Amino acid sequence: MKNLKKSLDTFGQIYAIIVDETGDIINGRHRARAGAYHKEVVNTAELAHRLGVSQEAARILLRMHSNVQRKVSEEETREELLALAEAFEKQGIPKEKIPEMLIKWVPYSERYIRELLPDEYKHKEKKHKSIEDLQRLTEEDKVWLASTIDSTGSLYQDKYRQLWIKIFSTDRELVEKAARILGAGVTVRKSNKRKPLYVTLIHGNKSVKAILKLIQPYLKVKKDIAQKFVSDTAEAY
Repeated sequence: MKNLKKSLDTFGQIYAIIVDETGDIINGRHRARAGAYHKEVVNTAELAHRLGVSQEAARILLRMHSNVQRKVSEEETREELLALAEAFEKQGIPKEKIPEMLIKWVPYSERYIRELLPDEYKHKEKKHKSIEDLQRLTEEDKVWLASTIDSTGSLYQDKYRQLWIKIFSTDRELVEKAARILGAGVTVRKSNKRKPLYVTLIHGNKSVKAILKLIQPYLKVKKDIAQKFVSDTAEAY
């Protein structure tokens, strides 16, 4: 609710509250309680007829599809935060001040923002290893890192064409070792039903390409995509 009020106060109402022909709210109760007032009326009787279901079922389906269409994944949120952080940096804001700007303007909690932000924006002194440091990785580290990325990692390019290496596992020691090799941090994603998932990330075309060049000879499963990223022929996926 606090995040909703912050968003409404900053930008006004973006999404309409969905109501049926009688005025009952189908989707957007929290927005209404936070002060949103713009509503969009959907005739659920007509919707039920078109779908061939009961009106009650049509109301539930409408609510479910409304949630799906406005839901943003964690990965997309991370990419947007990074893009905004880089935009602030281009504006001339020092890196150590960028988290404050994000907390001020982004409609998420400080804890969530700090959890998703890359390490380079969390503390000025904590940065990814330099390319020179990466060049000094031992052969053992290269072989181990390649094997780990093959088995429990991913290589991808976001919609801003930034390259990422992501390693994730419920094995904390494995992820912490990968983080030490990469010079990155570790975040924890907790769930009530599953074991905690540990994640380490590194992004940036120069850093990722430097790492991929070093470990490419030892990659098996992800050897082809690594080659495409190094040669700039991969599409975002």
